[in-house]
Amino acid sequence: MMLGMKKGQSILELMDNSEIKAVVSEIRSLSAVSPEFQKQQLGRV
Repeated sequence: MMLGMKKGQSILELMDNSEIKAVVSEIRSLSAVSPEFQKQQLGRV
């Protein structure tokens, strides 16, 4: 899990604020996420 966090942080460091906002907006707009995927993600938190 830590490796994923480090990769994510290094990617975010390369992005500017507008790019980050665009990515977050796209992620929030995903409405067709399968229940199985949601369960997997909740288990990781």
